[in-house]
Amino acid sequence: MAIKPTSIPPFPQAEYMLVLSPDETLQERIGRVRQTISEKTGIRNPGGKVNITLARWQAWDMMEERLTQRLRVLAMEQYPFQVQLEDFKGFPSHTTYIQVPTREPILRLVAGIRKNKRLMRSEEADPYFISEPHLALNRGLTPAQYESAMQVLGPKHFHASFVADAMLLLKRRVGAQAYQILGRFAFEHLAVTARQASLFA
Repeated sequence: MAIKPTSIPPFPQAEYMLVLSPDETLQERIGRVRQTISEKTGIRNPGGKVNITLARWQAWDMMEERLTQRLRVLAMEQYPFQVQLEDFKGFPSHTTYIQVPTREPILRLVAGIRKNKRLMRSEEADPYFISEPHLALNRGLTPAQYESAMQVLGPKHFHASFVADAMLLLKRRVGAQAYQILGRFAFEHLAVTARQASLFA
């Protein structure tokens, strides 16, 4: 009788997201904007914290430690910078967001993250890197919901800023609902070449 080969289960796979997160005071202010949209349109308030997505990808758990080390070194070299938020816009017809005029420091940071692309690949999809920085208010809207939300936001103005002094690495299992914070990488603006040996030891 032929012996069937043993099936080796794959490494667990997860979804990851790298973000810039505004401070708590600004989170509350943006939460009130979301609540206004919900009250005036009936669109469900998504709740939770708002972030500026830098990158999003799927990967095997076995790649996590190596990638985390790379991101920590990248953050150590990065200087803190100010992020401006100004007025509302949308991606027709599914997402409303706050505009981010200060694009250059964010895109430079994303360029550094992109250098680790080979550690962020899976069989299902290539990693996504932001090319138009924005802070989403509502996603996954129907065209009718989108029009309703933009009617509420259209006449309004919004101006705020926060200092990006770290990036957060979020993780969730494929199919799960909520992301969990896996790591916080502070921007220290250090020359880390001399420290890499101890970091990777």
